[in-house]
Amino acid sequence: DLMVKQYWDLNKIHDRKDRKIEELKQSGLPDEKFGKEKSKLENKAEKKLQKLQKKYLRNLSKYLNKQQIDGVKDGMTLGAFDHNYRGFTELIPSLKQDEKEYVYNQLVEARDKAMNMGSSEDKQAVFRQYKGKINNYLSQQGYDLDQERIEWNKRIEEAKRSKM
Repeated sequence: DLMVKQYWDLNKIHDRKDRKIEELKQSGLPDEKFGKEKSKLENKAEKKLQKLQKKYLRNLSKYLNKQQIDGVKDGMTLGAFDHNYRGFTELIPSLKQDEKEYVYNQLVEARDKAMNMGSSEDKQAVFRQYKGKINNYLSQQGYDLDQERIEWNKRIEEAKRSKM
């Protein structure tokens, strides 16, 4: 019941915001004024979403432990956290502990933000944004991500050949 209500409430907030933005588009405001007003609507919706999320997580914690709540978050974000974390750690098996922690924390933040999105495309967009931040961080740490992908593909091919 809590999950159904959460999705219902998320959709109401997103639908209301989208409807008001559409009304703004139709109003014929100059671009600068439209941008400011749109930003205000998005910020207002974001505050409502954060408040709704806090209440939702508080209610879930009455019935579930932290690990179970993380499972709910993962389900609401289509398993993107695990998929991406595994992807980074498999792509670069030499990641140091602090680098793994950075990747982990960024993906937790992405998951928490994405669970408030209204569509799977919007959820994926949040993860893409955070993956970009992680890629930039890893590049700053000295990793050549293009070379890491080449090496990863070689490891995949070797594993396939060894199974034959």
